[in-house]
Amino acid sequence: MCAIIRKNWKLAKIGNFLLLFIVCLFFSVSAKSSGCLSFEQHLLSAGTDHYYLLYAMIPITLFCFFPFLEDDSEIVIGRFKSYFAYFFSRWSSMGLIAVCLVITQTIAISISAIGLPHQNDWLIPADAPTAELFSHFESCFPNPCIAFLAIIAYQCFGSWFVCGFLMWICHFGKIRMTLWALLPIYAFSALWIKIPILQALPITGFNHLMILHHNFGDSFRILTAGTGAILFIAVILTSKYCWRKTLGFPSKRRFGLTTYYLRLLFSRRNLIVVAAVVVLIVAYKALRGMAVSSMDEWIIEVLSGHGIGNFRPIDFLEMLLVNGTPLYFMASFLEKTVSGQSLFVPIRAGSRIKLTASTLYACLSFLFVYTLFLGVIIMGSGYLFGIPLVGSQSISLLFKFLALKLIDCCIQCFVLMLVHGITGQVIAGFILLIGGNMLCMLPEWISCFLPFGISSTARLITSSGSKSSMILVFIFMALLGALLISSLFWASKKKEFN
Repeated sequence: MCAIIRKNWKLAKIGNFLLLFIVCLFFSVSAKSSGCLSFEQHLLSAGTDHYYLLYAMIPITLFCFFPFLEDDSEIVIGRFKSYFAYFFSRWSSMGLIAVCLVITQTIAISISAIGLPHQNDWLIPADAPTAELFSHFESCFPNPCIAFLAIIAYQCFGSWFVCGFLMWICHFGKIRMTLWALLPIYAFSALWIKIPILQALPITGFNHLMILHHNFGDSFRILTAGTGAILFIAVILTSKYCWRKTLGFPSKRRFGLTTYYLRLLFSRRNLIVVAAVVVLIVAYKALRGMAVSSMDEWIIEVLSGHGIGNFRPIDFLEMLLVNGTPLYFMASFLEKTVSGQSLFVPIRAGSRIKLTASTLYACLSFLFVYTLFLGVIIMGSGYLFGIPLVGSQSISLLFKFLALKLIDCCIQCFVLMLVHGITGQVIAGFILLIGGNMLCMLPEWISCFLPFGISSTARLITSSGSKSSMILVFIFMALLGALLISSLFWASKKKEFN
C-alpha cells in the first residue's frame, strides 16, 4: 500500500496542483469583485462557482487522475494476495491525491478572501448574484462555513469515486473504452447547466458526483444517487469476482491497405493539431469583437474566409489555415506512404486503380471528419457564447456551408493527388494550391470562376447570396470534382500499363 502511494505521488506532477491553484485563485478573485460578501460567504460563493467547477476543476482533476487508470505490470499485481486487494489499494491511494487537490483549491479560495469582514451567517443583499443559491444552502446548513466544508468534502469523495470508476472501466475495457466513456460524460456535465433539456434527464454526470449543489432541486437526483450506489457496488463485486474478464468493442479488427491508410491519416497527432487549429480560429473570431446577434451571423463570420477582387493578408492566412491544414496532412501522407512505398505495395493491392481508390477513400474520410468537427465546434462555441439560435434556419445554413466547405477541400485534394500522380512530387501540388488560392486578388470578373476557396462566405456574399447562385456553385463544383476524379483514375490506369 505504501509503495503504491509513493509511486502515485511521483506520477502526480506538482504542476497539476500549481495549475489548479492559479486557476482557482483567478476565479476566486474575480468572484470577490461584487464586494457584498463576508469572508465565510465568499468561501462558499467561490467554491460553488459553476464556470470554475465545470470548465476548470473537473478537467484538471480528470487530467491528474488519467495517468493512474491503467493497471501496473503483472509483477506488481502478483505481490498482492488477489487482484481485488491490488485494485482497492490503488483506489484507496487515489484518495490522497483527491485530498491534495481539494486542499489546494481551499488554500487558493482562502487567500482570495483575505481582507473581507467575518460574518458567518446567511444575511446578504437580495440582489446579490449568489442570493438564490444561498437560499438553497440555508435550508440544509446552519451557516456558510459548514456549507463550504460540506461541498469540499463532497468534492473530495466524488473525485475519489470518479477515479475508481474510470480505473474500473480501464481494467475491463482498456484505455480506448475509457476515453469513449469519459468524453461524452464530461460533455454532458459541461453542457448540463446550459441546456435545460439535459437537466430533465435522469442521468448522472461528473458534475453530480463532484458538485454538491447540482443535486439540489431535482426530482431525479434520488434515482441518480441510487444509480451511483449501484455503480459503487458493481465496481467492488466485479473487481473481486470477475476481474479476469475483459470487454472490448464488438467490431472485428480489419486489415488491408485502406485500413492502414486510415490509421496513418487519423493518427493522434493529426487529430490533435486539426482540433487545435479549429479551436484557434473560433477563438480568434470571438476575440475580434464582431457584433454578432444571431447564429446565422456567427456561422457566416467563422467561415468568412477571403473574398475576391482584393487581397487582405490576415483573412487570406485564415482561409489557408482552415482549408490548408487537412491538405497539409494529406500531402505529408502522400509523401510518406504513396511516394515512398515499395513495388510490393501495388502488387499486393492488385492494381494501381485499387491503390488510388484506397488513398482517395482515406483522404475523403479525413476531410469528412474534419468538416463534421468544424460544424460541431461552430455550433458549440455559438451556444457557449450565448448567441441565439434562429431555429432550423441556422441548422440548414450550417449544413449548406459545411457541404460547400467539404466540396471545396475535396476539389483541392483531387488537384493535389492528380499533380502528385503525374509529377510524382507532392510539393508541386501543394504550391499549385497556394498559388490557385492567391488568384483571389485578380479582378472579380476573373476570380469569380476560381474553384479554390469558393466556400468562403465572404466570397459568396460578394458575388451573390441568392439561393439560385448557391445551386449553381454546387453544380459547378460537382462537375469539376467528377472531372478530376475521372482524370485521377485515368492517370492511375495509364500508369498501371507503363
